[in-house]
Amino acid sequence: MNHARSTQGDHRLAGLSSLAWLGLAAPLSLVAMGACGYPDFQFGPGATTGSGGAGSSSSASGGSTSSVVATSTSTSSSVTSSSALSSSSTGGPVTGCSLTKQDCPSAGDRCTIADEETGDTICSPEAASPTPVFSHCVDDSECVKGTWCDHRTKVCMRFCAKASDCGTGKCYSAQDASQAAVPGATVCTADCDPEDAAAICGGGATCSYNQSAFGGYDCVYTGGTVPAGSSCASANCAPDLVCVSDGTTKTCHEWCHEAGTDGDCSDTFQTCSSFTTLTPQHDGHTYGFCEDF
Repeated sequence: MNHARSTQGDHRLAGLSSLAWLGLAAPLSLVAMGACGYPDFQFGPGATTGSGGAGSSSSASGGSTSSVVATSTSTSSSVTSSSALSSSSTGGPVTGCSLTKQDCPSAGDRCTIADEETGDTICSPEAASPTPVFSHCVDDSECVKGTWCDHRTKVCMRFCAKASDCGTGKCYSAQDASQAAVPGATVCTADCDPEDAAAICGGGATCSYNQSAFGGYDCVYTGGTVPAGSSCASANCAPDLVCVSDGTTKTCHEWCHEAGTDGDCSDTFQTCSSFTTLTPQHDGHTYGFCEDF
């Protein structure tokens, strides 16, 4: 597009409702569904800067909130139990397996986290129709071998030992039910494109930005269905959309790039506006949101 851009005033990020996801700019909190979700941006004269640090998360479907503890990105970590492979004398489950090597004796088993407080591992049967990587999960037993139903994202995330295991993603601490790091367990982030979540994120998931944790995009659970141009409640926009507030009302908008230009908005009468307090980036592009001239 090559339309003249109108002056929109001061665009900035709002304090989100929970999760410490986004952290787009000043310290803020973010919204999540059960564990995480869509960012809630503010812009215009009525915008205010978020006041949260590592925040709490709220569900797009009205779930309860939970506090979040952001942990640092891992470049190298051990993801095996302190003990070697073993089983009880009565033929019980095999423990001490490797999360990354998936070395369970039975081909039909998957190595997963047995104790979130200690990081101990165990071999357990893989589901008959397991949930694919980066797809929404309710319980870890659903996830495909080599992945874990992470409490931060509520999607099946692949185990990793170092950043190079994750392609363009990052190797980040697995999160327990209290949103704290699981000892010795790390998983790959998705490094997804917010304009095309389905390219990487599976069923029930969308692509959201998380600055406070690791400063990138990741697949997270969403129950959102609200279309572009309609009122939103932070985390209930449909995939590929972001909930933006002008300080008074919140509306779902398309993600776009490059922010501050005519961008790639599907509506030719819209431009890609930038956030003054945040510059979310993916694959070398700075992202913003589509709004009318």
